[in-house]
Amino acid sequence: MDDNRIRREGPAIEVVEDDEDDMDKAMSVKEYLQKEEERKKIRSMQVQPPWPEIAPEAFFGLAGKIVEIIKPETEADPVAILLQILTMFGNAVGRHPYYSVGASRHYMNLFGCLNRAT
Repeated sequence: MDDNRIRREGPAIEVVEDDEDDMDKAMSVKEYLQKEEERKKIRSMQVQPPWPEIAPEAFFGLAGKIVEIIKPETEADPVAILLQILTMFGNAVGRHPYYSVGASRHYMNLFGCLNRAT
């Protein structure tokens, strides 16, 4: 029965001295701010990839009209709005209607993933 019990020996958390931590502590506030400014400059100089373009034909029909109505009221990207509207419509319709391609059925399911560095 003693084997099933958890035995704790020593402190639950061990404190390990690290040379880097000591150096950070020794760094003055002025030095820290200077290094932070250098890091910001380096980050600002990094080249961001161009924002992808989408053909205007993608905003055809009712979904496109909804995007045009929402666009002036939000900071969201129009492509993200369109994707969410189409996904919402597919989920609302469900798995009953489909389009046949050969022997397979293509339902209204749409799964979207929106990600971008912020």
